[in-house]
Amino acid sequence: AAEHGLPTVIDADGLRLVLDDPGILRAENAVFVLTPNRAELERMYDRLVPAPERTAVQGDPDADTRARVRELWTRLGPNVTLVAKGPTDVIFDGVSLLEVHGVGAPKRSGGQGDVLAGSLATMLAWARHFETAAAADVAHGTDP
Repeated sequence: AAEHGLPTVIDADGLRLVLDDPGILRAENAVFVLTPNRAELERMYDRLVPAPERTAVQGDPDADTRARVRELWTRLGPNVTLVAKGPTDVIFDGVSLLEVHGVGAPKRSGGQGDVLAGSLATMLAWARHFETAAAADVAHGTDP
């Protein structure tokens, strides 16, 4: 998919492939969304961010997660958006950082990561379709 410029959502075992070869995220014109849970984020951070360059934040788990996400993003590249799942979800694309402090039902139960990955893939496909349609309208001189 990435070779053809299609947005790609990577979760679960796909994240292990990224650990084995982070270079797969450097495909030209590709867009990647990685959705690690807390354990996957820690595993990626430990493998990809050298210890001397780590800036852990003591006593503030949310600040620590933000720092780890930012540092990990610098190792993964500009084609990546990280959606770090946890008590506070952290979303970072290299420019904007968004935190989601959801309340209510327990946030993590079996299958929710699959639903998130599928929902993100659907929204990325819709966005791509809209961009393609808008570009066609402009090319033909019509309003989108």
